[in-house]
Amino acid sequence: PKWNTAHPLVREYLLNAAKYWIEEYDIDGWRLDVSNEVSHDFWREFRKTVRKVKPDLFILGENWDNSTPWLQGDQFDAVMNYELVYPIWLLLGEDKIFKGQSCNVVEFKEAVNTLLVTYPKYMIQNMFNLLDSHDTSRILTICKGDIRRVLQAYVIQMTLAGSPSIYYGSEIGLEGKDEDNRRCMIWEPEKQKLQLKEHVKKLIQLRKDYAACKAVDIQWMDVNEKDNYLIYRKQSEEQSILIVLNLNQDLVEIHMQEGLKHKEYTDLYTDQIITVRETLKVPERGFYLLLENKIL
Repeated sequence: PKWNTAHPLVREYLLNAAKYWIEEYDIDGWRLDVSNEVSHDFWREFRKTVRKVKPDLFILGENWDNSTPWLQGDQFDAVMNYELVYPIWLLLGEDKIFKGQSCNVVEFKEAVNTLLVTYPKYMIQNMFNLLDSHDTSRILTICKGDIRRVLQAYVIQMTLAGSPSIYYGSEIGLEGKDEDNRRCMIWEPEKQKLQLKEHVKKLIQLRKDYAACKAVDIQWMDVNEKDNYLIYRKQSEEQSILIVLNLNQDLVEIHMQEGLKHKEYTDLYTDQIITVRETLKVPERGFYLLLENKIL
């Protein structure tokens, strides 16, 4: 059965339900399931109704495709950002989630750029950035159990603008394909992948400490399809951070471009000072988060 949201009685009932939970229980937001299957006209009225009751109420839609029509300031404040997670899956996953499709580093860059120029900039700061959810396979399953790929996925998630979302248990290595993704939480530390848990905690702290991680704009410094690595820069007024990802199964020695070499960096992840003359060695499936310190 599908609601006829154009019918006056249906509309009145649903809008009254939306108001009820705000007025009676002071909820702070609505997450709207399968929201792209309901008319724009209804959501415009929904926004007016709930914002009249609570002006700062947050409205999040569960849209699976490009959501530009819903993000014009008259309907939703953000959506679950599947348009971002798809290229991350295709870049790092081995689950053949799209009938064996994949994307290389150049295609990944193009997909992210498309997203950044499609959505309003102020909306991107609110986007619900996920790596997996109750409706998808777990990120570790998508990456075929390769924890190094999962580490890189969280690096990407935590260095892009938006609101990172972690599906319960994925931070300790819970697996599950499709409908098997809603397994019970593993609470015993000895059964958890503690390396992954500490990794996520570390990235969350770095995101809190360094505003550059949350900046909307991205500078693609070196995206190398042949050698399968990418470097992008995130900047704030105070900081400039390079995110380096080696997607190879072997160590790669990157010949740094002008503007990146002859510099001293602090690897924020390890707190080590790294001096770059001409090249930078990155371990297999490794990464760096390099705070630019000074020119040598």
